[in-house]
This record gives sequence, structure tokens and C-alpha cells, in this order.
Amino acid sequence: MRTMIRFPLRAGALAVAAALAACGGSTNQTSQTPTPPPTPATLSGTVQLGAVNGATVSVLPVNADGSIGAGALASTTTDATGAFTLAMPAQWPVVVAATGGTYTDLATGSSNSLAAQTVRAVLTAAPSGTLVVSPYSSAVVQSALAAGGLNTANVASASALIGGFIGGADPQSTVPDYGASATAAADGAAPSTAQLMAFALGAESEFRSLFDPLVTDSVSAIVAEAGQGSSLAACNAGAGNPNASGTLDAPLPASCMMPLAAAQFAVSANNLGPIKSANYATTDTVRGQVQTPQAADAAACVDPLGLLDANGTSIMSNRANEMQAAIGRGVTVANWKGFPGSNDKTVFGIYGPPAANYASIATPAACAATPLDFQRAWVVANETYWVDQGINYCHHHVPGWLPPADSTYYRVALLGNHTSGGDSSGMTCAATRLIDGSQLAPSVTTKPDDSQIQWQGVDCSNFTAWIYNVSGLTGNQLSGAIGTQACEASQPGVLIDIDAKNVFAGSATTDEALANPAAKLRYLQTGDLLYILSVAPEKSDASKYSLNHVVTWTGKRLSEFANGPDGAKYQIETAGQAGSRLAADFMSYYGKQTPAQVRAYDPFLIIDSHYAGPAYRPFTGWYHESLSHIRRIVGAERAQQEAALKPLLITEIARRKNGVVVLGIPGSTTTSGYRLTNQTLPGGDSCYQQR
Repeated sequence: MRTMIRFPLRAGALAVAAALAACGGSTNQTSQTPTPPPTPATLSGTVQLGAVNGATVSVLPVNADGSIGAGALASTTTDATGAFTLAMPAQWPVVVAATGGTYTDLATGSSNSLAAQTVRAVLTAAPSGTLVVSPYSSAVVQSALAAGGLNTANVASASALIGGFIGGADPQSTVPDYGASATAAADGAAPSTAQLMAFALGAESEFRSLFDPLVTDSVSAIVAEAGQGSSLAACNAGAGNPNASGTLDAPLPASCMMPLAAAQFAVSANNLGPIKSANYATTDTVRGQVQTPQAADAAACVDPLGLLDANGTSIMSNRANEMQAAIGRGVTVANWKGFPGSNDKTVFGIYGPPAANYASIATPAACAATPLDFQRAWVVANETYWVDQGINYCHHHVPGWLPPADSTYYRVALLGNHTSGGDSSGMTCAATRLIDGSQLAPSVTTKPDDSQIQWQGVDCSNFTAWIYNVSGLTGNQLSGAIGTQACEASQPGVLIDIDAKNVFAGSATTDEALANPAAKLRYLQTGDLLYILSVAPEKSDASKYSLNHVVTWTGKRLSEFANGPDGAKYQIETAGQAGSRLAADFMSYYGKQTPAQVRAYDPFLIIDSHYAGPAYRPFTGWYHESLSHIRRIVGAERAQQEAALKPLLITEIARRKNGVVVLGIPGSTTTSGYRLTNQTLPGGDSCYQQR
């Protein structure tokens, strides 16, 4: 679940105090050497999963290769507050490990035991304050070990990574404030780092309550999710391998377990701190001002291309040229386009920085009588603007982010076979969109040079999330993670069961479907998000079909575009060429049919980021045959009251402690009626429809 718990994004590393030389001098101008502070004689620390009483704390050496050595250099036991004191080690680096002891579980309020489990912290020099040993310090140790060993550079990098994941609290030196002395900050004020650490420990405890009781598993989840660019505030995930329709595989195991746990803990009665809601401590202010698009008359209000012509060089281009990323975790106005640097892969991973929160859009005076129709047309106008930018299919959050020129991590492009699928592991962008905006035809089998590839772009679910954000309709509240966007009832809008079976209801053609009272095609609205299932079931369960793609309904047919003022951009014969709005794979959905035959079919068009990035495609084949359901954002309240749609509304049926959310139509049973399951478990998220 991508729950927008926003934190002040400050990352710190465990610091060694330094003396400041004083200004001034004597009459003979002799210099004075500043006296450094004395090294503390003792090492003070605390073990926290809640205060751990009676834990055995040991100081362990670090081997020359950076691994953890054997044989305790010193040991002691924690008191009821989790505190301990040891003689300051005479060698560095060292690992401080805690095993056993009891504590009050932050998520459940019950007594718990660390038993044989161990939490660790690592020091490369004498600390200036209290050392905090917790699952988050253990994550620092695990991350540094994975990077090659417990040396100063790896530990500093790991501390920054985990600190960013928490929201700015130093994971090894921030003593948590659980609420006994915590005071709720004024509206909009940031919580203290001590309160952030307390909240983070509560989220970790909630993780163990929801998914797995072992600290080793929570630590692994923290490291994995931080490494893919997630935080407690948001899951960093998208969707899709564009190599083949219907075989879309996420490029990395995308897990949202810690953000889900954080969201659960935020509203828990056992959360004694001030961080209580998804909107608390929002530091990423709304980008820009509320703006009013130009619309000459009522007809212009419902014409996406007319709205594009009137606003493409003003509102749309201004928003595109602003800083698209959210400020924080090192991202600034000056560096967002290329952040992170080529040697820093620890902050956001391949997806780059998350999107800013864009201001809303006001309804033009000419559109006052039809505000919903205007908003629907405005969505398609904005999508068309980004189609015209020639961006690629990339696993990024914002289209303007240009990943560093690192061909082993940030810039990994796959061409593959566009009809039989392929392994997308490590892929960041498709190799089918070139820097001039043109797309390679599906028949091309030679991968272009990296210098020819367009490295800016977004995948399918990050595209729809971006569009609704930059269009001023949802802000950044619509998740870019496909499972969350498609399968969380708490996301903006409503879910409706318009699917492969009822959208055409047996009709052979689009015209027949529009005339068929049983067909739900007529109820689709411009701007609706359509979610698509894989063609093949999951290998582990033949009844499960993963949900892994999203497209936008334009509400218009090919002829309406091809015969309009921008008709040259919608000609099938030039599909995929620079300047065309049609995808290069447009005809691949029709087998051996000719362009003339397709024009006679006159299909409805959709827009999606697939194959070589955002483009117009026909609503046919896979898109129709594997349609799962839709999300309506514009006009959601009206849909809830519409007689024809009320029986099709999808709501949350059950939310289980093991991270499974079941959605369906109220009154339907397990064996009949619609069922959609969003499952968040170790190893990744899975949203699927049970057949």
C-alpha cells in the first residue's frame, strides 16, 4: 500500500564530534592548537524494539575483510529501559550485538521476547552520543555487509540509505520517543527525529505482527525495500515488461510490506506518538499555484485536442518544465533531473525520485455547466501532451528524470522478442524508443546503441499516476505501484466491475456492443483507468491471473482522431514514426489484417505506456480479452449513485492479518461473483483475480 505518510527528508550518518578552532591570537601572533574533546571512557547505548530489558549485549570485532569476527571483546546486560554501558572499545570498527531479553511489543502491547534472535549495530569510530541497537541498525549492518563489508564508506552509505527509509532519523544514534514525553506538533510542523524513530520501530513491530514474527525477516524487508527506493511513506514500484502483451513481469520484486505496516501502525491504538495519519508531517508542499486552463466555449471543454492546443504551451509545458520530483532525501531544484549521481545507487534505486505534489486545476468559466466532462477531457489532453514528448517506457516515477549513464544499473534496455515475452530482470527502459521520438517496429531484432535510446520515460502505472497528478486532479495520492493502484479501494476514485465478459457481452463488433443493452461498453467514461490481467495464469496457481497493466480510456474512436484537425498524427501507415501518436505496434493487435480493414472496424482508442512508451493503441485483443475492472476518478461520487453501476461497485470485503486484502461485489460469495485479491507477502506484492 502506498500510504502517503510524508516525512521531513533529512538523512544523517553517525557523526564523530569535531573541535572548532577559535578565532584570535596573542600579541606575538603564535598559533594555538585546538584541544580535541576527550574520548568518552564508556560506550553508552540502548536496545530498542520497545525498551528491551535483560538483553545480553556483546562487542564483537570486525575482521580485516569486513566480516563480523568471533569472540566478544566485552559484554553486559540491559536494564529495564533498554540502556547499557560498556568500556569504550580500543579497536575499530566493532559490532555491538544484543540477544535475548523481553520488551512490550509496540504493535500489540503484549509482552514479547527477543529470545535467540539478535539485533546489531556497527561503529567505525567512537560515537559522540548514545548508540541505538534496533532492527534499523541491524539493517545498516546487513546493507553494509552486502556492499562488501563493514568499512567506513559502506557503513556511511548504509546509514544514509536506512536513514532515508525512516524519514531522516539516524538509524544508529536516534533514541526513540514513544510518547511519554512526545507532544503533538502543530498542524504542518515536522515531528522530531526521536518521534520518527519511535514511529519507525512501531512500523517494524507491526510488520512482525502482520507478516512474520522474526526480526531477521523484518530486517531483510527493510534492506530490500530501502534498496529499491521505497520508504515508510511510499512503495517504490511500477509495472511491466513491455516485451510482450499479456506477459508483463515486474522488473524487480516490488514489495510494499513496510509502508503497509507503517500505515497500519499509524492508526493503531498502541501508537502513542504524534504521527497518527497519512497526511501528518507533510513536507513536500504543493507544487505551483491553482491554475485555470483556457477553454473558448462549451464545445472546447469536452475536446481533448482543443484543450491541448489552447494549453499545451502554457499550463502543460510549465508544469513539465518545473521540478517534477519531490524535494528531499538529497533531491534539490538543481540536481533532480540527474539525481542520484552515478556512484550513488542507495537512495531511490532505478526508479529515481518520486513525483512532486502538483496543485489543482480550476474549471474554466466556459465549462461551469459540465465540470466533469471538462476534467475527463483534460486527462486525455494531458496524456496526449506527454505522448507528443516522445518519452519511453521506463521504470521511473517522473518522465523528466534522466538516469545517470550507468549501463549496469540505471540504463539497462531490452529489445527482446515482442510476441513471446522475455525476462525483464534488471530492465530500466525499453530499447524501442529512440531519442528523436520514433519507435522501432516489432519486426526489428537488432538492439540500438545506448546513445540512441530515449532514457526518459515512465511505465504504465507510473504514467497514469503522473497524469492524474500533473493534471491537478489527485495530487500524488494515486500510487504508481500497479497492485496498489488497481487493487486498493482506498485509492482515489471507485472500482467498478466492467470487465472482459460484460464490456461487450457477447457482441461481435463495437457497434453491436454500443447497441446491446447488456454490454457495459457504453458506461465507460473518458479518463477511466482500465486494468488488464496477464494472459497466462500464475505458475504456482492456475486459477490466479495477475493484474499487471493499466490503460486510459479516451472515449473516442480511430476515425474521430484520424479525421480531425490533427489527423496526420493518427494515420496507421505512419504509426511509430516521429510525430505520430499511434504506437509502432498498433497493427500487431490485428494479425494479418490491413490498415483499411482496421479503419473499417473503427476501434475505440486507449492511451497507455507500453512497448515503447506512451501512445495511442486500439482497444482490442489483449486489452479487451483480459480486462479485469476499471477505476473511475472523475465522477466517482456520481458512479456510486448511478443505478446501472451500483451493482458493479467493487469494495473491500476483508483485510486479513497476513497482508491479504480481498475485494469484491457486496453480497457475492467466494464461489460466485467478482473476487480480487491484493496480497503483500515476503518476496513481493501480488494482485490477482481468482478464476
